[in-house]
Parts: sequence; C-alpha cells; structure tokens
Amino acid sequence: MNKNDDKKNVYQQLAWIVNYQPTITNQHIHMGNQTVKDSPITKDAPANEAPSMGFAAAVIDNAKAEAVVELLRRLMIGKQKPKDVMMPVRAAMEAGVIRRPTWEEFCSEFGIDLLKSKSSFSDYTNPARKPYEGEDFEALKSQFLKL
Repeated sequence: MNKNDDKKNVYQQLAWIVNYQPTITNQHIHMGNQTVKDSPITKDAPANEAPSMGFAAAVIDNAKAEAVVELLRRLMIGKQKPKDVMMPVRAAMEAGVIRRPTWEEFCSEFGIDLLKSKSSFSDYTNPARKPYEGEDFEALKSQFLKL
C-alpha cells in the first residue's frame, strides 16, 4: 500500500463518519453494529411528573400567579439589556413571591428573545450573587410585596 492509498482510505473513513446518520426503527436506535433499545413511546407523561405550568410554577402562592406574572410583564416592557430585563425577576425572588425560575419556565412565559444567553439568566437569578441594589431595586421589591 502506498501513501495515496492510505490517504484515500482515511478520506473514505472521514466521509463515512461525517455522513453517518443513525436510524431509528421499531423504537431501537441502530448505530453501526450496536442496537440500543429505547423505552416505549407513550402519549402520557410518566405518573411521577407534574404537568408543566410554565412560569406560574415558580410562583410561591398559586392564587397570586396571574398577578405576579402580569406585574413582571409590565416591568419588563421596554427593557433591552439583560440586567434590566432580569431586575424585576430578581426583585420578585427577593420579595419571596417566586422561587428561582428555570430557564425553560422563563422562556415559556416571556420568550427566548428577551435575553441574549442562558448564562445571563443564570447570573442574575443566582442567589449567591447580589447584582442589584439601590432605591430602584427596593421599589420593585415593594411592588411585589404588595401583591
């Protein structure tokens, strides 16, 4: 075998890897010579999972969920920077009306376009950090405490 044959063989192997698509048949995933059985697909969620409520699941008092979400929406209007968008969420957290929401809960209610990245969301909702202080932040907290 010469060098050109070696290169051709390597290129053929790379082409196979790049173009390889696993196939799913009868709920089995076939990947090369391995078969991985998957669990049956059902329409119902597993019994141990609660149905998703979106952002309302993060609200401590379910009776106030609609009011809390509406206030958050109003306070986010016109905000462009991630820090400004997240300030009302953090105020609601510190006022004790919501727990730390998940990224999925936030996006399900307010959309993914408000923030540039998931890391911004994580940074501004991290309880170990204190990104906000001052009169404006305290005024936001008091609005949530009045609900």
